[in-house]
Amino acid sequence: MLEAILKEIEIKSATESISYDTIYFGGGTPSILEPEEIDAILEKIFSHYRITDHVEITLEANPEDIHEKNLKSWKKAGINRLSMGVQSLNNNALQKMNRVHDSQNAINAVREIRKAGFSNLNLDIIFGLPFLSQENYEEDVKGIIGLEPEHISAYHLTIEEKTVFGRWSQKGKLVEIDDELALTQFQYLINELKMSGYEQYEISNFSKLNMESRHNRKYWTNASYLGFGPGAFSFNQRERTANIRNNALYVKALKVGKIPEDVVSSGKYELANDYIIASLRTKEGTNLEYMTGAFNIKLGELKYVELVRLKDAGFLRFDDRTIVLSEKGRLIADEIAEKLMVLN
Repeated sequence: MLEAILKEIEIKSATESISYDTIYFGGGTPSILEPEEIDAILEKIFSHYRITDHVEITLEANPEDIHEKNLKSWKKAGINRLSMGVQSLNNNALQKMNRVHDSQNAINAVREIRKAGFSNLNLDIIFGLPFLSQENYEEDVKGIIGLEPEHISAYHLTIEEKTVFGRWSQKGKLVEIDDELALTQFQYLINELKMSGYEQYEISNFSKLNMESRHNRKYWTNASYLGFGPGAFSFNQRERTANIRNNALYVKALKVGKIPEDVVSSGKYELANDYIIASLRTKEGTNLEYMTGAFNIKLGELKYVELVRLKDAGFLRFDDRTIVLSEKGRLIADEIAEKLMVLN
């Protein structure tokens, strides 16, 4: 797998000329890589691409991967931002989610991260857990804020069909919480984070001053990016591609020098809709001038009646340059994006 990823990095570099200022090890658990394997990937990237000074290099990790040896190796390799999947500090919830770590493991991991000198940390939290009371959930939120990460990402529990939760749900052993309670939990989280000095710069992402995820911002603002490995996405302003998810087929293709990818979005209407969906989630909103320049689509004129209706209902504000969702609008962002999508 590592050899295949290194080969893909090399092949894609032949057509690249732009500079990159972020690198992100994510999608699964990249922290299971040995330190020398992370070194090999970074060495290949730095030798084949133009990487700017002060590059943000993020590594996703789980609490059980956090120990002194790993932390020292990661820091030496150039990793300067960690994103840790805590999910919850409630031991019952962690057991139900089949997490290896418990609450104390997560707390100790944060201490070790700080001790190693990392000053840019994201923690993930999940809301909408059916086995967590509102009281327990509020304790959870306060506990994670108390760990003082620079960044917090919040996700609603999603139940996939072919998972343990999916099977439990089909058998009636797991009942999802209703939308109203999930909304109450999310609103509580937003309020607590705001009072603690975090800004909701994207619907699911909160940061302290100047500590936003520079890498994730690229997805929301339609910047170009390259992805390496099974299931990785890339975007070059003309089309969005995705690598095959099957590990064996991915490795097999790279052995003969082929990148196993498919186009998932192309053409101005598809790409414009992708941009609307993503950009509406941010505090800056959808840039109408960018849409005109990039796609030759005057969204403000095209959707004027709908925009006025949504504005009068208190879901957004707009002018000649931007469409920005209100706090009320952020709660139904997907519905609003659907109403603003453009058709060929």
